[in-house]
Amino acid sequence: PASATLCKSGAFRNDGAVFLAGSNDGMLQAFDVSTRKVLRRIRAAHSGPCRAVCFAPDGVGLVSGGNDGVIRLHDLATGVSVCSWAAAHSDSVRAVAALSSRGLLVSAGHDGAVKLWDSRMATHEPAAVLIEAGGLPCEALTVMPGDGLVAVAAGPTIRCLDVTRSAAAPVAQATVAAKAITSLAVDTDGLLLAGALDHALRSLDPVTLETLSTLRIGAPVTAVGASPDGALLAVASADSKIHIRAKPSAGAGQSASTDYWASLAQQVQDLAGPGHIGPSTASKAWWARAGQAAPTSAGDIVCAGSARQRLSRYDVFLRRFEYRRALVAALSSHDAPTTAALIVELARREPNAAALQIALRGMPDAQVAAAASFAARYLSEPG
Repeated sequence: PASATLCKSGAFRNDGAVFLAGSNDGMLQAFDVSTRKVLRRIRAAHSGPCRAVCFAPDGVGLVSGGNDGVIRLHDLATGVSVCSWAAAHSDSVRAVAALSSRGLLVSAGHDGAVKLWDSRMATHEPAAVLIEAGGLPCEALTVMPGDGLVAVAAGPTIRCLDVTRSAAAPVAQATVAAKAITSLAVDTDGLLLAGALDHALRSLDPVTLETLSTLRIGAPVTAVGASPDGALLAVASADSKIHIRAKPSAGAGQSASTDYWASLAQQVQDLAGPGHIGPSTASKAWWARAGQAAPTSAGDIVCAGSARQRLSRYDVFLRRFEYRRALVAALSSHDAPTTAALIVELARREPNAAALQIALRGMPDAQVAAAASFAARYLSEPG
């Protein structure tokens, strides 16, 4: 056997070639899926059960969280601990997830806290605290498509949080189950899957958290996942069974995902106002991938509008909540009034100037020196 004790957590790498498992004895192991051989074994990753694991976006970073409240990032090739947050949570770490390309990790714990961590920073402090400790214990979290939002389950309630806003009100919140939610996942259509102790697996609208369909299981649900093609759902239950079910539809002849995209199209048309071509479900790929520059095709929504002024680079980054890139772009413009206005905007955008702190965090020393020099020269109250 790979471990003498129970496996408490597991995750596949994005390419499906490697499986990461955390054990009840605190051991962390990475397996080659095709050969079933152990690629890396870290015997003392945690002093207690390893309850949460995931891969870093580069595929070589192994992230784990345990009952000891510690989060660690190990290198797959060497087994060396690259980062360690010794007091990440005051109780068991129940879920960890990696954002795709920014070196950021999100964790949720039994202390009720949800925190954002920057693996590029040599600090034991979180980059942001999305939910303060003291609430209901968090059991699961997942990153929504686009990396801007994370869904967190605490008790029977799900909250969608903006990762750019520390301790802000949830973007969406709903009580969707009769008992505690134990697992969350996102399927290939972008719908949120939630398994709960009330014997049900629910498919939810990722925007409103409205229940689109419910799949009844004969026992409390403990874990859930979707096949790569989105056609099948794998559900683990407390009676030691794994259920493979076809993905339920939202209605006769119409899938839940089609219903969601039709709803989204209707919302956009309502916001745009009258005089536009009516909603269609045919443009999902255009909405999700191609962007505004894509040519329209039959069935696409066409909204009339006047040409807009081209935004400056710092405005583009600011609208994306990419504060550091916005500040660097403003400094590079050598336009003192613009840079001063941007710094003031960052200072006012979040409580305690959190946006400005985010912008400065992780900047090279030369850029930090340039920002400090500008503030000392042009701002009347640089502090």
